[in-house]
Amino acid sequence: MQTISDTINHLHVGDATTFEGLTVFPLIHEQPHGKDYLTLDEALAQGSARVTEVSDSGQVSKLLFKNGGDSRVLLVDGDELVGAKQDRIINLTILVPAGTELEIPVSCVEAGRWSRRSDEFRSSERAMYSRARARKVMQVTESLKRSGDRRSDQSEVWSDISQCKESLSVNSPTDAMSDIYDNFEPFLKRCKKAFKAQHDQVGMLFAVGGKIQGLELFDNSQTF
Repeated sequence: MQTISDTINHLHVGDATTFEGLTVFPLIHEQPHGKDYLTLDEALAQGSARVTEVSDSGQVSKLLFKNGGDSRVLLVDGDELVGAKQDRIINLTILVPAGTELEIPVSCVEAGRWSRRSDEFRSSERAMYSRARARKVMQVTESLKRSGDRRSDQSEVWSDISQCKESLSVNSPTDAMSDIYDNFEPFLKRCKKAFKAQHDQVGMLFAVGGKIQGLELFDNSQTF
């Protein structure tokens, strides 16, 4: 895996695409290379990794990640895991070594459920939306500074999701973030079609109303 500085030094910004008020600038790597790890989705699909509650009773702020494979697995901040006792998002990016069992810090994104739907989690193939994710990152950063713990402010995470749900008039029996995405799935599919990935693209800059709102950047195009 390349260092952040190596990646940034070999980036160039591609031509912007605008759709429904959102402008995306593709970030292209000038010296493409392969990856030496699996993504979470790849590891789960292969059956080399499992994500479960830490115990039968569970703990809101932690999950158990079991990497039984021979490759490292990349867990990305904000990625959503659904199932088990309640849906969660990962609190920070972690590269899990091969053959490792690790408790990972998470936040709940389904305030109205604490009942088991499955023994294991699956990836929703979605990440938390940018505003709430940014606030959560700030909370985890402050927690690290204060106590070395990787916790979010759980009540604030729930509040962000509730406000988003209400502003978009989304009904969710369990106050689940996933219901927001499901409600807007047709629109999100149109967005995905409008912003097709380019060759050797490793990230994106996002802008609304001429103001940069976010950045996603990975070390190679396969992860992106």
